[in-house]
Amino acid sequence: MIYLHGKPPYRAVFLHGGPGAPGSAAIAARELSKTQGILEPWQSAHSIAGLLKELEMQLGAASLPCSLLGHSWGAMLALLFAARHPGAVQQLLLVSCPPLTADFAGQITDRRLKNLSAADAARFLELSRILSSPSQQNRDGLLSELGLLAEKADAVAPLSLQEPGNTDAAAYASIWGEAETLRNAGGFLQALKRIACPVFVLHGEQDPHPLDGVLTPLQSTQIPYQLVLFPSCGHTPFLERDAAASFYRVVQKILSAAPVIP
Repeated sequence: MIYLHGKPPYRAVFLHGGPGAPGSAAIAARELSKTQGILEPWQSAHSIAGLLKELEMQLGAASLPCSLLGHSWGAMLALLFAARHPGAVQQLLLVSCPPLTADFAGQITDRRLKNLSAADAARFLELSRILSSPSQQNRDGLLSELGLLAEKADAVAPLSLQEPGNTDAAAYASIWGEAETLRNAGGFLQALKRIACPVFVLHGEQDPHPLDGVLTPLQSTQIPYQLVLFPSCGHTPFLERDAAASFYRVVQKILSAAPVIP
């Protein structure tokens, strides 16, 4: 499924996070579509290869090469897609990207737990443990609850919660397990070496996902990038009271500066 926001041509594509959280980019896609057409894919595949193939088909509605934006997991997927299809992506915007190497990944949970009350922190750990069991029932409901706790831990001054989507716990478990294996094996570092377009890193200063986990791999692979930091901002800039307006201004400026390639 794919949503078209604004008027064609659709030269920008915004990938949702999760994995398994379609619709989580809807608010940002609609706001950005006030100045240009934005394509918002809702993805349903349960493997990284499946997501990349699905995205390739969904981009049939876009004007290529496009500006590819991804939030959270969507940023990691955008990176993989841009590495595989360099001719389809003219600039890559990594919004609140998780660490691209394993050595920074362990910091996320510790930072989140410090941002939660004792009761919420205990429930967060409990849900994480329960969802790690493949036999667990009601996985979608439990994942939704875990997602709400993660949002609370990730936010500084949230405007609102994410719009409800179709939480897919099976997709989350399958894809994220595969993504962690890929990250541990240096797969995202290898993907960076094949990036052939401008890269923009947009990150909240208080995001529990460590920024060094993105910048260090970029620097080690000598990929040039532009960094934009949002103060008083957590993991989702477009839902932060003190960062949303700045986020939209920055993204619109980046998108409007992209050359129109016939």
